[in-house]
Amino acid sequence: PAVDALARLLDDQEVRICSLRALEAIGPKAAPAMARVGALLSHPDPFIRIGAVYTLGAMGSPAAEALSTVRDDPFKPISHTAKTMLEKLGADAGQTPR
Repeated sequence: PAVDALARLLDDQEVRICSLRALEAIGPKAAPAMARVGALLSHPDPFIRIGAVYTLGAMGSPAAEALSTVRDDPFKPISHTAKTMLEKLGADAGQTPR
């Protein structure tokens, strides 16, 4: 239930970064918010874009797949870099090392 609420809060500039951080902490279980977080990759603020990349990275490799669907993105180099980073992280991204 927290994932849905946090995803909605991404629209609120006052708590957007906090919401990204919370979704990042949730990790792979935050995957239902992937589309909304992915939309922030084209945000004009570079800190928001970077936050979205880190959050998607914590969600794991399914996020890399979602990034591959980005088309006509004015920040295509950022999306491509994020996709590459997430692919390198692999299937275990977002999990705590043992």
